[in-house]
Amino acid sequence: MKNVCLLLLACCLGAPLFAQDDKPKDPPKTTEKPQGEKDAEKTAEKKAEEDKMTEAGQKLFEDFERVWKKYYEIKLDSIKQNRQVNLDDDWNTAVKEAKNGTYKDFKEFDAAITAMQKADKVFARKFTETSNRLAKEHAAAVRKWVDEQRGK
Repeated sequence: MKNVCLLLLACCLGAPLFAQDDKPKDPPKTTEKPQGEKDAEKTAEKKAEEDKMTEAGQKLFEDFERVWKKYYEIKLDSIKQNRQVNLDDDWNTAVKEAKNGTYKDFKEFDAAITAMQKADKVFARKFTETSNRLAKEHAAAVRKWVDEQRGK
């Protein structure tokens, strides 16, 4: 019985040693790309190209900024004077007063923006960012005015 227990103990202790691989593990491979710098330059050039807007897109973007700033001025003025809001009239007035000779009303302006968003992805991205920024600035101006009115 003593011999059987010793044999069983030796098997239990020796089993993990036999289960190990005899082959040494390969060190992790380090793949150094000799073109690492070239890849970085290519991505920088690609990003620069992605940020370029077409000439038509740039012109429309400038018009868009002018018209939307004017629109938010009109809206803030309407709020301050407690006038009824008429979106179509406000938009058309903003398009006309923004010194924009290309578009006669907001329908044409909106159609041009929609077409450019489909054609120029950089324009679409910058349009979204700028319109969100302008809307937040307008909301802050309205909130400031309301707070001033409550403080009187």
